Order: sequence, then structure tokens, then C-alpha cells
Amino acid sequence: MKDALQGKHVSFLWLILLSLIFASFAFGYDEVTLKNGQVIRGKIVKDDEAGIVIEVTQGGEGEVKLSQVFSKDQVASVSIEEPKIYSNARRFQDSKKYIEAIKAYQEVIEGYSKYKWAESALFHMGECYERLKDWKNSKESYENFLKNYPKSEFYLKCQMGLANSLLMQGMHSEALKIYESMLNMAKGEMAAQVHYGIGEANLAQKRFEEALEQGYLKIVVLDYEFPEWVAKAMLKSGDCFTYLGDTKRATYYYEEVLKKEPDSAHAREAKEKLKPLTLPSPTRGED
Repeated sequence: MKDALQGKHVSFLWLILLSLIFASFAFGYDEVTLKNGQVIRGKIVKDDEAGIVIEVTQGGEGEVKLSQVFSKDQVASVSIEEPKIYSNARRFQDSKKYIEAIKAYQEVIEGYSKYKWAESALFHMGECYERLKDWKNSKESYENFLKNYPKSEFYLKCQMGLANSLLMQGMHSEALKIYESMLNMAKGEMAAQVHYGIGEANLAQKRFEEALEQGYLKIVVLDYEFPEWVAKAMLKSGDCFTYLGDTKRATYYYEEVLKKEPDSAHAREAKEKLKPLTLPSPTRGED
């Protein structure tokens, strides 16, 4: 009987402990650590040059929210939970609700300018503008990011986004400079993207040989493990050789797309581009 009671007592203690552990995960909080060692937990509602305001909830059912204000001289460090508005913004972006995501990210930037959430929000806001093909605002977002966060983990991705935004606005030379500056840093799929961007920037300026040698053919020759980029590069290589009047090599690259990606949209495009190349010579000459 005594053992049974002790067992129940231990089980009850474990239940309480588990409840406390669950509560600590379920209810996040921000922390302000003062220079005297005191730790204040609650919700930071303001953090500017005047000081930090943290809202602390006290009591049970009749809980009361009290605001405590600390000057910068009193504070040793600050730790903040992921803001709900940031979580909402990420969900909006994942759901392709880009306009709603942009609004939420803007709130994060304004409300949490001194925290890592603002950094992430500015980068993701640029991504959302890209998805909306709002190249002017995506360019502005990425430029602001590169200026304010030069050591960020998103720096290279942001450079890529800026270069793409410039390219889509017809600012080919500016885009080309950024792509070229990334050559020694980009790895994996991003390296393929950089070479493709170099090809696009040169092609737009009718520099067909540069587009091939410095861009598209780099992807084809290096045989990146990204079929999508290889197929796109082969298509553009065919286009460049067509412009240069080298129908033999143009035909080769279009046919390579058919071999490697027979059931893709790229293959359908390659078939269409092959048609005029297989017409009798006099007809081609009239073009």
C-alpha cells in the first residue's frame, strides 16, 4: 500500500514536471538581462534609443499586464522570441500570398529593426517582389539589404536577386557586373544561375559569343547536376548559334534538349526552334 502511494506520488510529480516543461515550450517569452544579473521575462513592446519597454503578465485568471521600462545603461543583453507577425509573413509567402507577406514583413522591419527578424524580413520581402515581377521594388529591397547587412548569410542570394531585378529592367551592364563579381563565390546551383545570368546579360546586348563562352556553354560543359539549368542553357546556346548563322551547331543543341529532356516544355520549345532550321536553304535565306 505504501509503495503504491509512493508510486502515485512520483507519478504526480512527473506529471507536474512534464506540464512545466510543456508550458515552457508552449508559451514563449522575451528576456531582458540587466547588468545586475536580474532577468525579466515577458513581451518586448518597444526598443529604441530611449530604452526598452517589456510587458510582463502577472496573476492567473485575473491576469494583469505590467510594463517595465529600462534605460540602455541598465541592460546587459536582450533575447527575443520569433515575432508572431514574422511567422505570419512566412506563412503568407509559403502560400504564395505575396502582397499580404510584404505587408507583414514591413511591420516586422518597422517594429523589430534592431533584431535579426528585420534582416530576414527585408530579404524575403525582396523575394516576394520578385515573385510578383515588381522589379523596381525588388531592386530597392535588395539594395537596402546589401547596404545594411553586408555580412549576412543572405548576402549572395541578395546579390543574385538584385542582378536579376536589374536584368529584368533592361539594366544589362549593371546586372552583368554583379553576376561576374559572384563567379568565385557561388557554388552548386547558384554557380549555374550566375553563368546563366551572364549569358542573359550578354545576349540582351547582342554579344552572342560572350553569351556562349562566358555563360551558357559554361553550364553545358561543366554539366551541372541541375537538368533544368542545363536544358535552358542548351536552348539559349542554340539561339546564339542561330543568331551567328551557325545552323549546324544550333541544331545540335536543340536536338540535345530533345534527347535529355524529351517530355519537357524545353523539348517542345526546341522542336519549334528546329523547324525553320530544317527548311530548304532558299526559304531560310529569305529570312
